[in-house]
Amino acid sequence: MQYEDALRLVREETLGDQSVVVAARMADPIEIARLDEIVRALRAIFEQLKGATTLDRELGLSLHCLVTMLPQEVESWARASRRPTPEPLRDALIRVEMAVESIFLDSWVGFMGS
Repeated sequence: MQYEDALRLVREETLGDQSVVVAARMADPIEIARLDEIVRALRAIFEQLKGATTLDRELGLSLHCLVTMLPQEVESWARASRRPTPEPLRDALIRVEMAVESIFLDSWVGFMGS
């Protein structure tokens, strides 16, 4: 995935009207493939930014949304429905979090083959 495409995807999936964050807020099902595509985009962003000392503010906000708002919305609906978050979804959220962490660490942190 090209860097510009990856940036666009991450921004749309965090800040857009049809974002995965909005889907989680509305208790819409979140497909694991959608989160895996976000991880692929984050990997492309990581590769492009390797060694960089600064981040674009909008990208920073998108990364923040992925590791704070998305998990909070998913857990909120799990508590409200009195059902645990399905394990595959939990694992996918962890992969997203680790990809974001990798961008800040400047070192890729893998999770189960990611």
